[in-house]
Amino acid sequence: MGNRITRIILGIIIALAALVGIYFILPGSVKYPLQAWFQKTFQSERYSITDTYKNAKVPGYDVTFGDLVDKAGDGGAWVVEVQEESDDGKSGKYYIHAYIKKVDVSMEHENGQENLITHSGADVEIRFDCTKKADGSVTT
Repeated sequence: MGNRITRIILGIIIALAALVGIYFILPGSVKYPLQAWFQKTFQSERYSITDTYKNAKVPGYDVTFGDLVDKAGDGGAWVVEVQEESDDGKSGKYYIHAYIKKVDVSMEHENGQENLITHSGADVEIRFDCTKKADGSVTT
């Protein structure tokens, strides 16, 4: 009986280790939406600061960052990374990552040539540095 319980516990530990290992080798196009779903579901207090950036306008354009990330490519994900946080979790410094997959991006050459370099199907990450105060306000 005791041997059977030990096998079951060992099997559960091995299965959990395998799932964690698989998660870490997943490509970003799968990992970031999973991480965003997890944060939205289980860390809603921390994840709520992404709304500030989703509703902010892109400088020089009539579109919000939320629309840009959600509609620019094959879908996107918003992930919160803690830089430092207070003991109560109500304030701190965070990195907000907006991931967009399969985007066509055109950029200028480094040497100033006028023709553009186009990257098709690129994965793009936009990172925002922010500070959340105890009253709930967010500053960039």
